[in-house]
Amino acid sequence: MTKEKGSSKNVALGSTALNILLFMVKAVLAIQIASLALLTDSIHTLTDSVSSIGVYLGLRLSDKPPDERHPYGHGRAEHVAILLVGLLLMMTALKFLSDGALALVHGTSYFVVSRRVMMVIGGTAIVKLGMWAWSYVVGKREKTVSLQADAWHHLSDVFTTVIVIIALWGANKGYHYLDAFVGIGISLFIIYFGLNYTKKSIDNLLGSAPSDSLVEDIKETAESFGGVKEVHSIKVHDYGRRLAISLHMTPKASKSSLQAHSIAHSLKEMLEEEFSASVEVHHEPWQPPVKKISSLIDGITDNMGGVKEIHKIRLMEKEEGFFISMHLILPKGTSIEKAHVVATKVEESIKKEISEKLGLDMDVQVHMEPCDEDCEYCNVKEH
Repeated sequence: MTKEKGSSKNVALGSTALNILLFMVKAVLAIQIASLALLTDSIHTLTDSVSSIGVYLGLRLSDKPPDERHPYGHGRAEHVAILLVGLLLMMTALKFLSDGALALVHGTSYFVVSRRVMMVIGGTAIVKLGMWAWSYVVGKREKTVSLQADAWHHLSDVFTTVIVIIALWGANKGYHYLDAFVGIGISLFIIYFGLNYTKKSIDNLLGSAPSDSLVEDIKETAESFGGVKEVHSIKVHDYGRRLAISLHMTPKASKSSLQAHSIAHSLKEMLEEEFSASVEVHHEPWQPPVKKISSLIDGITDNMGGVKEIHKIRLMEKEEGFFISMHLILPKGTSIEKAHVVATKVEESIKKEISEKLGLDMDVQVHMEPCDEDCEYCNVKEH
């Protein structure tokens, strides 16, 4: 178990213990003063403890290593925990929503709340505010989605407790119906959070599409990597605490198959570290434009003096990249010195044309062949 994972679990366990303690304090006070709003708030706090237990169990399950049935691990256990929390919140809220409505219909009881009780209830709100900060900071640092959700659950309890304090203050002033109204309001607030948790967890469990911003971030990061021309067919699957990313990568022009494989491997390692994900990169080897290259070579040699014929044009691959190999037939009687000059001129001209017109950087290898035939071309040149 890593230190970071241990921190998230410690927060979840600590939150559970504190929530149970706060529930007991609120429930006892609510029964003593007969306040529906405070009793509803105490149950809200109790559901926080169940939420924290769910987070802890989800983290424990997500720590299990991948196996044959779960090749990407058990990270989605966190989403299952969030789903259970959401359902529990809604069931609890519906019960108190009903109780609040009945209280308004049949009338609310009269009660007076002492300043000491108000201070104790206010103290519970301060404790919950500290729990929110604790859970949010650790959850954000460790990218624990369920712990961050639990943090907002703590913060919602702060707001509801403040509203309860206002309602109790109103009851002391004679506005006793505020207690039932606040109970109903808190119930609706809890239902909203429950629906939100449930929707998000179901979306993640069903494998919802990644956000456009995440896909664009992956694309920009990958295409800024050296040797990569472009990436496409990006797919992202959320497995809780780890993503699974697959994409297709096209290397920059003139890269060899070996170079493309090396680039794909390095790209995979970079993306895994950058996005805390399992990454699969499919590289599509660059295919040279053979017809365009052959056409350019024919145009160059047709207008170049000292070349009788060019043949055996081949695009070949070596570790450093692609290169062009060809054979030149020179006129009969061409000296070695002149042959060397012609061959060098052919190589430089082809490299320049391919670079300027096709944007490719390729080596050119020319093999010279003297002409031994007594042909019309040679006879003309010898006159």
